[in-house]
Amino acid sequence: IIISMVQLCNCAKVLDFFRVNCFWDYSLRDIRKETEVSYRTLQKIVPHLVKLGILKYTRTEGKARLYIFDTENRLAKQLQTIAVLDDLKPEKAIGITKRAIPV
Repeated sequence: IIISMVQLCNCAKVLDFFRVNCFWDYSLRDIRKETEVSYRTLQKIVPHLVKLGILKYTRTEGKARLYIFDTENRLAKQLQTIAVLDDLKPEKAIGITKRAIPV
């Protein structure tokens, strides 16, 4: 269970990175540097996201394959919408954090 949770967290980091930087393409090395997800993990995650259509292969630069967030994909559009709605929550807009109230 813990391994699955870590993989979900890594996948979320990659998705968030691509969602925010959706206009450019990136190699696995660039993604690793920005997300701090291991290269080996990216070798597993990225092909899966390509298969789902969320990411798409754009070109090869040297030996590196570059990928971009597919803004035309239905799943990618839904992820973008969910993220925007989450960013618009009133708590985030005014900087309120939930704290435990001492009893």
